[in-house]
Amino acid sequence: MAIKTEWVTDTFGHVYEGKSLYKGKTPFQSMEIFQSQTFGTLLFLDGKIQISEGDENRYHQYLVSAPLLAHKAPKSVYIIGGGDCFSI
Repeated sequence: MAIKTEWVTDTFGHVYEGKSLYKGKTPFQSMEIFQSQTFGTLLFLDGKIQISEGDENRYHQYLVSAPLLAHKAPKSVYIIGGGDCFSI
């Protein structure tokens, strides 16, 4: 088992236990795909968690809810962006 720590501050972080599935560098950042029993598959960019399989539904629900609630009568909505391209 591997230990992955995501540091939030210099003295506080989150610890994940599991195994690294992939580590690499893109032209823009370091990337790691990590498998944990608690959260499933996780994507880290530059050591910071971007998304996890275990809570992605909540993340995307909140991402989409704000624009829908801001519109008076949403019937057809197209959301551009969202980085990981999972909000549909």
